Amino acid sequence: MRQVVVVFWVWTLLSVGGPLATAQGPARKTILDGVFSSTQATQGKASFVMQCSSCHSEDLSGRSAPALKGPQFIDNWREYGLDTLFTYIKENMPRGKDKLSEQTYIEILTHILEANEYPAGTSELTRDAISAISFVGKDGPAQVPDNALVQIVGCLTQRDDGIWLFARATDPIRIRMGSEGKATQDELKASAAEPLGSKTFRLVYPDFEAGFDVNSHKGQKMVGKGYFLVNPTDQRLSITWMGAAGDRCDQ
Repeated sequence: MRQVVVVFWVWTLLSVGGPLATAQGPARKTILDGVFSSTQATQGKASFVMQCSSCHSEDLSGRSAPALKGPQFIDNWREYGLDTLFTYIKENMPRGKDKLSEQTYIEILTHILEANEYPAGTSELTRDAISAISFVGKDGPAQVPDNALVQIVGCLTQRDDGIWLFARATDPIRIRMGSEGKATQDELKASAAEPLGSKTFRLVYPDFEAGFDVNSHKGQKMVGKGYFLVNPTDQRLSITWMGAAGDRCDQ
């Protein structure tokens, strides 16, 4: 099962061209809120045609590189911060060419948003603003996609049949590839401060590594990283790493 999930995720990464990053909560401003200007997107289109169209085509439908518009593109990036997409573009594109100015990357990003029929507004998108905006689908914030790499905080419990669960758990938050291992001290501190939620997730591979004693953490507030799985009867977290995020949940 784990091999199937990992293969699926690698395929997804290839479809977007690289790693993804941490998702942000739905309370933030989103790309549905008119976060760029039409003038900015027009400038971005000219830069895109010159710098990007040879691989992605002028209409963003893809050529030797993935398409940058349409439902699949949106699904690959939704429920992340807009800075995730911006950072990937800035760090990796255009391949084999000199890097562009930061302002040009911002303008290209606005063209991509406009090409995906997200609304323009009255103000230009700035670098500072990008960090506070969420990338969402056309219907607004939603549950992370099946098989996404996520982080969840919850109370580690065990059913009578031996199945391990995260009870009173938070909503899954997407995290970037490469972050599925041990949490940093900052991540643990943030997880410890995060209020528990109302969700329940069945844990797959709770004994994710040799030497981890899952029984010793029973009843404790934990943070888990792994792949989010949706089944007909429940939602699951296929664990890649799990650690303590606080005291026992009954204290």
